[in-house]
Amino acid sequence: MADGSTTVGSSAIDTPTTQRLTIHIGASKTGTSAIQSFLMRNHDWLRKRGIVVPDVAMGAGSEVDGHQVPYFARPEVDPTRSAAELTRSIEALFTKDGVRQVVISAENLSDLEPPALRCFDDVVSRYEAEVVIYLRRQDDWLLSVWQQWRAKVEPDFRAWLDACVGGWGDWRAVLERWERVVGRDRINVRLYERDKLVDGNVVADFAQFLRVDEVVPDEAPEATVNPSFNEAIVSLIPGSDLFQSENDNDFYDFLDGMLGAAAHKRPNESPITHEERMAIVDRYEESNAWVGERYFADSDVPSSLFEMPSPDDYRVPSESQLTRQQMQMLFRLVFELHKKIDWLRRSLK
Repeated sequence: MADGSTTVGSSAIDTPTTQRLTIHIGASKTGTSAIQSFLMRNHDWLRKRGIVVPDVAMGAGSEVDGHQVPYFARPEVDPTRSAAELTRSIEALFTKDGVRQVVISAENLSDLEPPALRCFDDVVSRYEAEVVIYLRRQDDWLLSVWQQWRAKVEPDFRAWLDACVGGWGDWRAVLERWERVVGRDRINVRLYERDKLVDGNVVADFAQFLRVDEVVPDEAPEATVNPSFNEAIVSLIPGSDLFQSENDNDFYDFLDGMLGAAAHKRPNESPITHEERMAIVDRYEESNAWVGERYFADSDVPSSLFEMPSPDDYRVPSESQLTRQQMQMLFRLVFELHKKIDWLRRSLK
């Protein structure tokens, strides 16, 4: 919505009469951070309406981050014990007065293998459980994964891409794992494409699963949540030792704070050509067709599942263009640092 508010609820989804467990499993780089930020900012408002967003430890603490990624990222333990622990945690949340729905959000749930997913075996049979997942066309998804995580720890973009295409982003494999947990009818598959989302917005789209026909008094964050960075920056990252791990964002945060939008990804900028994109998508043709037939048979979704890119959708900057952009950012970074030092010097006088 233009005013930043979000309508929670949709006539397309029935209001539950039993206790419901909503499990948002990502996938990563499909607006997940925006959804989790929304849940964090509005958890008190949602709690008054019977919807609980657990803290990162799957408890009822007051410090709610809108996700439970650390809970599911712990070292592997005995699946039976994990299942009992998760069931106890969810049961404790449902014992609170007026609670009708518990909402879990953790994008790493779309990455877990079947043994780890057994922690849900018991709890999904006790409640009206549903899974929500957003799928993104694999070429765009892989490039976002590279920029967000893998560029920080991998030395070579092309080698990494060649190694993971066809395996990473196999949405059929992800869905089949979760079908064994909750069944096909309890999985809500959404396409991360603007014209397929409610109001063209992933937060508004996810809000329909909260089933409250009210407008959340929520102001959207001023800045983009979890922004992507431009190719001039990302191309310099591999082998730079600027990051301690793939989850280390200190350097990105520094650039974002100093340069703001100037450091963010430029519209339609791409490190690979149209032909390379199509070659990536072709590797997933069979998997995507399966998803389309199984989950979108009665819709207007194309046989390819996703809208295909055209040659004019993206542009690949040349080496000289990247070098010029890098020099301009360096000059701007030095100037911004000068302004901050000058301000500090004058404030101390």
